[in-house]
Amino acid sequence: MKKAIIAGLLFTGFGVSLAHGIQLTWTWTGAGPNDNWTTVTNWTSLAGGVPPSGGIVQFAGSTRLTPSNDLNNLQISALNFLSEAGSFVLHGNGITVGFGAGPGGIANVSTQIQTITMPVTLATDQLFFAASGPLVFADIEGAHNLTLKGSNNITLASAVGRTTPLSSLNAKI
Repeated sequence: MKKAIIAGLLFTGFGVSLAHGIQLTWTWTGAGPNDNWTTVTNWTSLAGGVPPSGGIVQFAGSTRLTPSNDLNNLQISALNFLSEAGSFVLHGNGITVGFGAGPGGIANVSTQIQTITMPVTLATDQLFFAASGPLVFADIEGAHNLTLKGSNNITLASAVGRTTPLSSLNAKI
């Protein structure tokens, strides 16, 4: 009985925290039996499960480096490649970045090249940051400003949506 009450209080407090802009992260471990984003055991998070809309998605390690986003209409706050991330190639269903609280954006703080072949839609003005390693994108859309920053290359391999204004701050394009 005490555990149920404590869990209820923690969950209620957690809900209040989320309402005040605190976001949870889902970090790819690749520990599942496949490369699918819908496989719960491929992720670690305090909330459990797979990334929901509004969360922050991170990639780390060198297991299952070709994750396939099989989630539909995923709208995330931000996508990050952590310092220990291997060279990932993300593919599958498109994502919307900049949804929810926080600055949003996509950042690579790994020294490895990170490739995103799935469509990326900008929900708001966004910053893509190639801090320690290069970023490669296949398809970017959205009627918002996109700023590219960092000391490494950012490659826009094909289409940048017809209405996405592009600017560069110290990025190698």
